[in-house]
Amino acid sequence: MFFSNKTKEVKTIAKQDLFINDEIRVREVRLIGLEGEQLGIKPLSEAQALADNANVDLVLIQP
Repeated sequence: MFFSNKTKEVKTIAKQDLFINDEIRVREVRLIGLEGEQLGIKPLSEAQALADNANVDLVLIQP
């Protein structure tokens, strides 16, 4: 799901448009936290570890 801050509307993103956890094949990601806070650019391994510790999936929205 994608939450748009401008309109407060919820949009559904098709599964084929997303890469999740082990499907992600980039070196670094711009990480956004659970509350929408910017966590910065992180190596993929660190981002995945943070997601694992929070018990959530890491989702690549735009490659």
